[in-house]
Amino acid sequence: MRGNETRLRLCCSCGGAILALFLVAGCASRASVPPEATNDLALLRTEAQMANAQIEKTTDALEDLTTKPQQDLKPQYKRFALELTELLRVEANATAQREATEAQITGHFGKWSDRIKAFETAEMRELGAERHAASMQSFKELQDKINSLRSAYQPFAKDLRDIKSFLAADLTTDGLAGIKQVTDRALEAKKVILARLSAVVSQLDALMKTS
Repeated sequence: MRGNETRLRLCCSCGGAILALFLVAGCASRASVPPEATNDLALLRTEAQMANAQIEKTTDALEDLTTKPQQDLKPQYKRFALELTELLRVEANATAQREATEAQITGHFGKWSDRIKAFETAEMRELGAERHAASMQSFKELQDKINSLRSAYQPFAKDLRDIKSFLAADLTTDGLAGIKQVTDRALEAKKVILARLSAVVSQLDALMKTS
């Protein structure tokens, strides 16, 4: 009887440990980075907000062109083309800022690690290493969210560029009807992209929090 109780306690203990492991693995890291690293993140957040606004403007122009075509399609097409050109400019700036931010943050983590190694006591080195690891995990999750955003955005941008090129050669109601499946796909993809962009901004906010 005592042996059965012991086995039961062990099973419960192991089950609890496994459950805890899954809970930890499933939780997103929301650890912040030191203040000196937040300036670059703030710049990236600004670019993300600009991208969000420009995606809305570009898809609004496309939706207006495809769902409310006027007798003269040129003004609606021109609006869409101009908004797309601006979106591609914003995209290029955001990409450059992302690359600069990743390089800067990687440098900050290296300097931070060196400072931790210089602590006099093992306790402080251990505590510093734990905090450093949590922040690095949070930054990795930001990078993962950005990669997820890019995987949705890239085919979306290709579709928009192709739509612009197609209509430049065939700006007619028949031309619009001929590419409806592509324009519908682009407008639907916008929802996924904006949701993933929101997740990026949320992770940036977590990294930059000070309290």
